[in-house]
Amino acid sequence: MMWLLLFQIALVFITIHSILNAYQLFRVQNWFDFVYRLSLCAAALTLLFNPIPI
Repeated sequence: MMWLLLFQIALVFITIHSILNAYQLFRVQNWFDFVYRLSLCAAALTLLFNPIPI
């Protein structure tokens, strides 16, 4: 059960990091990387709120 908690903490870290990176990329208008970071954030949030049943 501890691994699940660590996985969720990692997902929160990935979400925060990708949001901050996406904001920086938005400011410099690097659109491809901006969309990539937002999709990474969406994937992390999806796994965080809809975990895969084991």
